[in-house]
Amino acid sequence: MTDFRKYRTKSVRVGAFEWHPELMTGKHSPFVPDWFMGALHNKYLHRLYGQIVIVGDGLQVNTNSGTAMAKPGDWVVYWSGSDNHLSVHSGEEFGRLFEENEDRRPRLRSTNEKP
Repeated sequence: MTDFRKYRTKSVRVGAFEWHPELMTGKHSPFVPDWFMGALHNKYLHRLYGQIVIVGDGLQVNTNSGTAMAKPGDWVVYWSGSDNHLSVHSGEEFGRLFEENEDRRPRLRSTNEKP
């Protein structure tokens, strides 16, 4: 007889940055992560070469699903691992999918967890 059990995905730690164009005026804030600056300035950092372009007050982000636009208040998420990639989430979606980790890095929530 087969024993059916419930499973959930393992916690995934990601880097995340809430986009606000004013952070890019003058010297960038110390709160702008290195992976973001590397992707923005075409530096070969974390293999995100040229993945982000500023367009007006928004961002054009190359993701695994194609090009996504981020507007102020949206979150750019860096998925580190074997395929280092980026994704864009609205503030509401980010709050639903991620929670702050005890070591201050957001993690992906299980679909069964409540926000």
